[in-house]
Amino acid sequence: MAGGNLPLSLSILPVNFLLQVALLPVYLELFFAEEGSVDMWSILRGMVIVILIPLLLTQILRRTGLAGKLSLLEKAQTLFLALAITAMFASQGEAIKANPLLFLKMLPPLFFFFLFAFLSGMLLGRLFLKSYRDTASLTFTLMARNSPIALAIALTAFEDEPLVALALVIGPLIELPVLFITARGLLFLRRLGL
Repeated sequence: MAGGNLPLSLSILPVNFLLQVALLPVYLELFFAEEGSVDMWSILRGMVIVILIPLLLTQILRRTGLAGKLSLLEKAQTLFLALAITAMFASQGEAIKANPLLFLKMLPPLFFFFLFAFLSGMLLGRLFLKSYRDTASLTFTLMARNSPIALAIALTAFEDEPLVALALVIGPLIELPVLFITARGLLFLRRLGL
């Protein structure tokens, strides 16, 4: 969409994912420890359910030759994500009513996160990668947050704390338009020769 280096983006994606999974307990301890709401066993259980079980099932499907017949499921990933977000909003109706300004409260920190990620990607790309395609790929990798995985882990680990999961649902609603605007902005900068 922004004319980035797709092979580079695909090679960076697993590293980005592993860093996010490894740092999740650190972030939760840092931001939620005072409230006493961090239960590492719940987080571990959520990671097993969301990551390990699908990974094992994928390996079984590949070894049995059934993986090729399930390409329809790959195409339906966006639909399943939309259904999960819809179900989350439906199940957390009371939390949404009790916290109607949560969306607005999330805008400033997410704005600064995306601004920092964008500027970091552009600076690091200019210093070390040189080409526009590689810089665009790095910038998008830094800005994208693997929201579906974070949402699934939050839903399983924090089933009794709807605001944590609700915040993760609202995140992609802000992230996707920001990534679209970033793609257009990068193409504009490319045309200017910057």
